[in-house]
Amino acid sequence: MELTETISIKAPASEVFDAWAQLERAHEYADSVVERRRLDGGPMGVGVCYQAIDRWPGGDVTFTVRITAFERPLRIAATWSDPVGGGWDAIFIETGGRTEFTFAWTLQPTGLRGLLLPLLQPLVRREARRFLTGFREWIESGRAHSV
Repeated sequence: MELTETISIKAPASEVFDAWAQLERAHEYADSVVERRRLDGGPMGVGVCYQAIDRWPGGDVTFTVRITAFERPLRIAATWSDPVGGGWDAIFIETGGRTEFTFAWTLQPTGLRGLLLPLLQPLVRREARRFLTGFREWIESGRAHSV
């Protein structure tokens, strides 16, 4: 399943990019995120890995996220491992003091979740919109700046 959503955020692209790059804080704006824990040290960039836990229908799912592109302030991309499989590409384009944030997502679950994906597609699309709306509100409220 492929999904692309674009939202407009009232903030400069560098600020939106930096907020998105804080994967370990995703639980602050997304109810479906249980945890993002970085598995290695050093600066954020290509090759950095996270252990991720998300809430899915039927229970929590644990997987690994690996950053595959890191081009500040334009783009961050990642892939993730089974049992979910897939990846995302986040693109940030500043226009008139706002950022057009395009999120392209590929989801390839295996096992029972893979078989159920056609039935879950409306739920997944709705959750993706909630995720991005929560992200926009998190940034625009100033909470992304607090630690």
